Amino acid sequence: MKYFWFFLLPLFSLFSEESQIFQVSTFSALMQGVYDGSMTYAEVEKQGNFGLGTFNQINGEMVALDGLFYQDSPNGTLSQVDPKQTTPFAVITFFNSSFSQKLLSSRNFEHLGRLLLPLIKQKNTPHAIKIEGSFRHLHLRSLPKQDPPYSNLMHAVKKQNEYDFYDIKGTLVGYYFPEYLNGVNVGGFHFHFISADLTKGGHVLDVSTKSGTCYFQPCQNLKIHFPDSARFAEANLRKDLDEIHDVEQPELKGY
Repeated sequence: MKYFWFFLLPLFSLFSEESQIFQVSTFSALMQGVYDGSMTYAEVEKQGNFGLGTFNQINGEMVALDGLFYQDSPNGTLSQVDPKQTTPFAVITFFNSSFSQKLLSSRNFEHLGRLLLPLIKQKNTPHAIKIEGSFRHLHLRSLPKQDPPYSNLMHAVKKQNEYDFYDIKGTLVGYYFPEYLNGVNVGGFHFHFISADLTKGGHVLDVSTKSGTCYFQPCQNLKIHFPDSARFAEANLRKDLDEIHDVEQPELKGY
């Protein structure tokens, strides 16, 4: 396997699992249609207990909480991940919050971002973020399985399955990445949802919160597994970076 290290803070944190994000591939590769799984979830689970991602041929969305990994379906119902399944993109860490904050009601995703951003003091450092609470409304999506020859992600999301949940308790599992890492990951906030009863979830397109608690974990190290495939090697990873937010948060105008 091929790995690359981003050193974002002093070397004393290098071997701290709690401060490391492990990532399979890059989001820019996913944007360019690198959908074939390059790592099994049995391998991914060794790298963390909290995170998000997708599956071989982008067959749904993954959410991991407290060491349990789930896959959504076209209507948002969840099932546990088979460790033999593979992923072309996943972001995982051993979650260990270093600070928390009670969360006020938010109107939508953009408003939630405006509430969260001032709480992040190390804005050039990625953060794992967990928000436990009550949600007024969630607009979620699940991507259907793609068949080769693959189109890019901008085309794939045109056929995504979208669904809504109202007045539901659960957890937002996600990350904040500074904008200079856009392409490596998604610059800004990226969340997947899992309900309190672990039966519903998906990728968050929009969200309105009632109340809750937000837990933050600054992650000083980023370790990336690069796929050993011809499609990854030949992909133009500089292309379409400006469209990442259109794919991940089409209703978000920025904060």
